Amino acid sequence: MEFPFTISNGYGEHITFLGFEENDMGSNVLALQNEVAPGDGPPMHVHFKQDEKLTVIEGKLAYQMPGGEINYCNEGESVTFNAGTPHKFWNAGDKVMRCKGWISP
Repeated sequence: MEFPFTISNGYGEHITFLGFEENDMGSNVLALQNEVAPGDGPPMHVHFKQDEKLTVIEGKLAYQMPGGEINYCNEGESVTFNAGTPHKFWNAGDKVMRCKGWISP
């Protein structure tokens, strides 16, 4: 597989996989960047084996776990979804939201 490569998930999100790097905890992770259109984002989903971290670069991210409150991340703030945790997130702003992040393993 050659990096970078970009996919569109059909939910207003474009994900660019940048390659493997070491995260702030010393783990080898697959780095990514995403762009999400206003009001869009993937539906409730789960990564059974991977942790996922997103840090907002531009815009406002909303996220929720089943039955939980809606939470928000502004520019510079992060959220981590642990493996096996159902979650959804979306662009809570009126401009394209950009995030950087990773999935591991």
